[in-house]
Formats: sequence, structure tokens, C-alpha cells
Amino acid sequence: MINKINEALKRRKSEWLEELAALVRQRSISASGEGVEECAELFAEIMRSSGIEAQVHYVHEGKGKPYPFVTGLAAACAADGTPIEGAPTMLVYGHYDVKPAGDLSEWLSDPFEPEIRDGRMYGRGVSDNKCQIFMYVKAVQICKEEFGSLPCNVKFIFEGGEEEGSPGLAEFLRSHRELLASDFCLNSDGAMHESHRPTIKLGTKGYYAPILEITCANRDVHSMHGPTVPSAVWRMIEVLSSIRRFEDSYVLIDGFYDDIRPISDEEKAALDSMPNDGAVTLEELQLDHFAMGPHGDDYNYNFVFEPSSNINSIRGGFPGPGDNNVVAHYCRARLDFRLVPDQDARDIHEKFMKHLEKHGFTDVKVTPGELGTKPVRIPVTNKYVQTIIGCLRDAYGKEPIVYPNGAGSGPLSTFSEAVGVETAILPMCAADQCEHAPNENMRLEDFEDGIRACTLMLVRLGEMGK
Repeated sequence: MINKINEALKRRKSEWLEELAALVRQRSISASGEGVEECAELFAEIMRSSGIEAQVHYVHEGKGKPYPFVTGLAAACAADGTPIEGAPTMLVYGHYDVKPAGDLSEWLSDPFEPEIRDGRMYGRGVSDNKCQIFMYVKAVQICKEEFGSLPCNVKFIFEGGEEEGSPGLAEFLRSHRELLASDFCLNSDGAMHESHRPTIKLGTKGYYAPILEITCANRDVHSMHGPTVPSAVWRMIEVLSSIRRFEDSYVLIDGFYDDIRPISDEEKAALDSMPNDGAVTLEELQLDHFAMGPHGDDYNYNFVFEPSSNINSIRGGFPGPGDNNVVAHYCRARLDFRLVPDQDARDIHEKFMKHLEKHGFTDVKVTPGELGTKPVRIPVTNKYVQTIIGCLRDAYGKEPIVYPNGAGSGPLSTFSEAVGVETAILPMCAADQCEHAPNENMRLEDFEDGIRACTLMLVRLGEMGK
């Protein structure tokens, strides 16, 4: 099977790189809306030419910018074209919109004129996320044109607003639940482990980001009034110090840890098998120690399993150059809490508000911020996960790294709530791909490995049955 896939890649690689280059060449900047509709149509056309029924759904997000979704279906069929009844269905989610190119002087080549050099293709959006969803499209084409059959159903949903926070994704999923009904979902985005070993992440953390505001006087005053006029900055420091201990990062909000799901033996085994990148991270960040967690300084455990409370920013007083001695009348802080199963953002918000009241911080104005991103974790023992891990092992010739939980947040809970499908993250580009930065790139080696892995997944998921 792998030999046949490799033969197809050898024959079609140049042609498919040209198709990918056309996608990268087509601007699709969601921040401005530039080229988004044109890219959706181009992607749909490439899908159709690869044997996928594709449709562009034209919607607009709140600011009036174009925000089309591209959906697709490749139905399971035998070599004679007969539909395969009862075949499992995999859903592939991704995005074709890109970040602005930024400072062009920092690019070594035109960000929207893809260039291949030193074994990589360079261009804005090539890795984030056009190549990674293009791989699945070509996997369907290999199955249909090279093998003559498609063992499982494959559905696609590609959006044009992910880089702007996916403002219409949840509503689109809810209103197209039947169209997107599936047994398992994969989101290939982000980067593999630095070792270039294939990587799968079985969940994301939830997200709660309140904004705190404190106002004391009606204006800043000279700091000679420090003995008599209250400082909003000092008051904010009192509030923030009450939320978390510094020495072990323990969150002091009553009940914060109450609902956390216990870690299974399989999840702990997956964690223990992960490379420990602590020493490398310390050196890269020029640190002499990590922040302690409730379970000590176990880097992998804290990174994967621990919830957290973080201060993103504090603004108050005089931030300009030089000296201006003032007592600040106003201070604003933005926090973010990363949550793990089965914590709930709304519940944490209520507990946070009770914490402020309990400690007498009734003068703090709280804007809840984002409350909708829930933590998600798929069991390591999930049958689709186990099949995918085997495909990665065979496609890359390396042992996959299994994150039992991703450290970041994302829209996975939206798929489970709106479509009723579990979603895993399967990054297939290198850690040094420079996404969102100048000279974004994709290794040609990852292009081949990714298509090989996607094709194997389609074949073996079909062999599993429902």
C-alpha cells in the first residue's frame, strides 16, 4: 500500500505543488477580506477536480467582510463505483484564510508568489493552513484515481475566517449539522513536535478571559498626593495577588479545582511516553527554572494537564517615555484562564465573581470576555485515534507523539456541541514553519509524508467499518 502511494506521489508531486502554489498565490486575508471569496472558489474547484463534490456557502460575518465556507463530500465507493453502505465518515476541518504578510522587508521572497528553495516552499498561508488541508484532498484523489475506490466517506469544511476568531463557525455548524454528520473529525493545523516526529493532540483546553477595571479618582493626580489619594494600580495589584500564589501557581479561587476530570491510566502512559522538552525550553527562553505547579515542576504534566491563571496585560498610570509622577486613577488588567475537562468557563466566572465579593473587591468592574470555549479531551483508547496513530507510524516510519491534551485552546468543543463529533488535532507541518511570521514555509518532505499519512488513514478507517 505504501509503495503504491509513493509511486503516485512521485508521478504527481510536481503537478500538485503547482496546484498548492496557485492556492498560496491567491490572497485570502480575512482581516481585510481581500481575496477570500476568490480563494474559496479556487479551493472548491481543486476539490472538484480531485473527485470531491464541493460547494461554496456565502455568508458574511458581523463587519460585512466575506466569510465563505467550503464544504465537500467524497462518498465511499467500490472499484466499480458501487456505493459502500455503512462505511465510516471522517470530517476534515481547516481554514484557507491567512494572516496579513506584515513587513515585506523581512521576507526573502514575495509572500504571495510562492518560491521553492532549500527543500521548502515559502509563502503566506502555505503551512497555515492551505497545505495541511490540501493534503486530504489529494489523498482522496489517490484513492479514487490510483486505487480505483474510496473505502470511507470523507466530508470537508474549510472556513475563511479562522484567523479572525471563526466568528460564524458555530452557527454554520449548527445550521448544517446533517450535512456534516460524521464519525470522527480531524483538524490539521499548527506544528508537529520539534523532533519532526508525527504528532497528534487529543484535546484542547478551555478558555475564560475576563477584563478587570478599577477606577478611583476622576483623573490622575501628582504623586505628592500618594498619602491621601487611592491608587487604582495598587488596588489592582491587591486583586491580582489574591487570585494565584506565585510560588506554586495555585489558583486561590474557591472551588476552582473541584470539577477536574481524573487522569486515566492510558492518558498518564501517553504523557510518560512524550519527549521532555523542559531543558530545551529553559535554554531557549534563558530561564533557570520553571514556574511551579500544584504537582511540582513536572514540565510535561503542567503543560498538558494543569489549568492555569495568567495575567496578559496591566495598564494604568503613565506609560510614556521619561518620568511623570502620578497616582493612577484607572487600571485595566486582562486575564486568561486555561481550563481542563470538566471545568466550565461560566462556572469559573461565577466562582471568580464570588471570590472578588468574598475579599471585598466590589469596586472591580468585570467584563467576562470569552466564555464559550470549553475544554475537550478524547480518550486515548478511542478506536479511530488508535487507527490514526498506526497510520502515522507507518507513513512516517517514526513513533508518533501523542499529546493526551493540547496545551492551547481552539474550536474543538464547537464541533462536539454543534455536530456531535469528536475532533483531534493532527499537525503535519514543521515546528519552524514560521506561521503568522515572515518567511512562512512548508517542508517538501512534510508535503509527501502528510499525503501518505492521509491516504493511509482513508484506507484503514474504511477497513474498520463503523
